[in-house]
Amino acid sequence: MGKINNLSLPIAVLIGAIVLGGFYYFSQMNKQESIERQQQVEMMAKKELEDKKYTAEQKTACLGIYEAEHKEWNNVNGWRYDDFSDTCYVQYKTSPKPTKAECDEKYQGTDGKVAPVFLTDYLLCQDGLFTKAF
Repeated sequence: MGKINNLSLPIAVLIGAIVLGGFYYFSQMNKQESIERQQQVEMMAKKELEDKKYTAEQKTACLGIYEAEHKEWNNVNGWRYDDFSDTCYVQYKTSPKPTKAECDEKYQGTDGKVAPVFLTDYLLCQDGLFTKAF
């Protein structure tokens, strides 16, 4: 019985040290994961800010293209910047306005339907407008 009592204290200390070490290890892992998440959030915020800055610069450049075209041509109608395709579009009025038959002939396929890829151009044609990409 004396041997068991003599061993119980070192075993209790050993188990306590293992438990405390485990808690310390997992708290350090959690801290490291938290730091990594924070760095990732900061990087994403920085990238988003850079993307917004780039889009603003592109919109300003597109406005400049529109103003230059407006000075050169009297039929310029409007402009837009598409950030998905990173393209500037300037819209012009056609003179004379094409008839529906002319637009149908230009954009309808042999089946008499307008392909989805040409739908915007077809509708603009009916309104007497066309766009040019820059």
